[in-house]
Amino acid sequence: MLTVLGNHDDPVAARRLTGHGPSHHRVVTVGAVRFVLLNSSSGALDAEQLDWLAETVAEPFGMGTVLAVHHAPVPSPLPTLSKIGLREPEPLAGALQGSDARLILAGHYHHPMNSLFHGIPVAVGPSLAYHQVMNAGPATVSGHDFAMFSLVQLTADQLSCAPVSLQAVHPLLSRSVSHPHQHHNSIRNPMSRSTQVAGVATLVVLGLTLAGYSTAEATAETSPEASATAALEAATITLYTSEPQEKIDAIIADCNETQPDVTVEVFRAGTGDLTARIEAERTTGNVQADILLAADSGTFETYKADDLLLAYSPADVESLNQDVVDPDGFSVGTRIIPTAIAYNTTAIDNPPTSWADLTDPGYAGKITMPNPDVSGAAAYNAAVWLHNADLGDEWLVDLAANKPVIADSNGPVSQAVASGTQPVGVVVDYLVRELKAAGSPIDVAYPTEGVPYVSQPVGIFASTDEQAASEAFVDYLVSAAGQERAVEQSYLPVRNDVGAPEGAPAMDEIETLTPDLDVINDTKAAAVARFNELFQ
Repeated sequence: MLTVLGNHDDPVAARRLTGHGPSHHRVVTVGAVRFVLLNSSSGALDAEQLDWLAETVAEPFGMGTVLAVHHAPVPSPLPTLSKIGLREPEPLAGALQGSDARLILAGHYHHPMNSLFHGIPVAVGPSLAYHQVMNAGPATVSGHDFAMFSLVQLTADQLSCAPVSLQAVHPLLSRSVSHPHQHHNSIRNPMSRSTQVAGVATLVVLGLTLAGYSTAEATAETSPEASATAALEAATITLYTSEPQEKIDAIIADCNETQPDVTVEVFRAGTGDLTARIEAERTTGNVQADILLAADSGTFETYKADDLLLAYSPADVESLNQDVVDPDGFSVGTRIIPTAIAYNTTAIDNPPTSWADLTDPGYAGKITMPNPDVSGAAAYNAAVWLHNADLGDEWLVDLAANKPVIADSNGPVSQAVASGTQPVGVVVDYLVRELKAAGSPIDVAYPTEGVPYVSQPVGIFASTDEQAASEAFVDYLVSAAGQERAVEQSYLPVRNDVGAPEGAPAMDEIETLTPDLDVINDTKAAAVARFNELFQ
């Protein structure tokens, strides 16, 4: 199996994958075919990688070269996805000019597509997670639970590519064929068109991670204090989360020490992908998750207004920072995640200390930011900045004049700053602490005007069939033990009795921006549209 990195992958953690080194781009030959594997985790291909590519394909090889890159160098036909392919693809065309490249394999769009890139065939694969609804409308991103992959056949003189479903289907038509060229007339036993497609729940298709946890037996009437220690019977709950896989695995493992009788199935994706999946599930029936643990309060406010969430106040709720507790009890924050300014300490002598500093022309071409179409925190930030009296549209316009590079998510932003590709980044602070602890030349400044923050809320869907198990999981997340784990994972906690991550300031040392959530929620879509108008 050959792997390439995408926008949700951690380039540092991925070095453990077979064949991956510090740079991740590499060449693998399979028979007479040369595979060139590229790293677009930042949403782009840097100059070093492009120079390496041009040198690599300068001489022809066997049956030719196949490139694999996560971000397609051609736009999606969906207007909402057309601008999130590979940034600045033209240098890639220059590196491949005159080469023996026969095919570019890509993904990212969650729908299959065939195209040409400067005469080179491009096969964009579908997704194992969810599939884009292609007729959702010009201003809508929607997905449905349909897992697919691409089957590509390459011979010395031919090329074919076809999407293949990973879900079991009942055939409309079926007959035995004794000869591969036999005509398809007289087909017997046609099945009803109303036959339903049956889903196959497999690990690779759904991206599920399985683990167990248990508490003592509790019912829906059990008090919050009792549910934290009462034993539950065997149950299975499904968690939708944007939490990094390694971190959510550790959280579930903690629960597993005392709660072995409840299994947690995890579907992990970016907040934008999660909300698209939830919306798709709502249109076809009930949400399939029991719990949502994702980026910003605004998303939960919407779900609360739509009666999608179950009211529940976790055990020991009075010990939490009340700013992150929904007063109606439909959600509660689980960690404080400020967005601040990261900078490369070897490239920046006098780091910016305010949002206003980023508009200095000296930072032109040096800044990177996450994409609000992908990152829930970035979407929230866009609305907070737009409605802040000290910043607003004028600041966004001035910042856009410095032409920041828009990466897909916070992970690629932090990596670009750490590597020096873009020495200044607007990014969530915990990623900076993690990279700094790993030895990267990176640090963080908290702007003097104040920082927006998300609280990674957790909420239980009203459609859950496992209320007691879901409540017990929520209890753990905000308990002292759960918050100690959050601190170990570099997050600022939502309670003040568990300390803070090493090198992190205390919450009372950070000026925070706390806008009216109703205003932010009502205007977030318009703020993201304005951001895209200015920056993308």
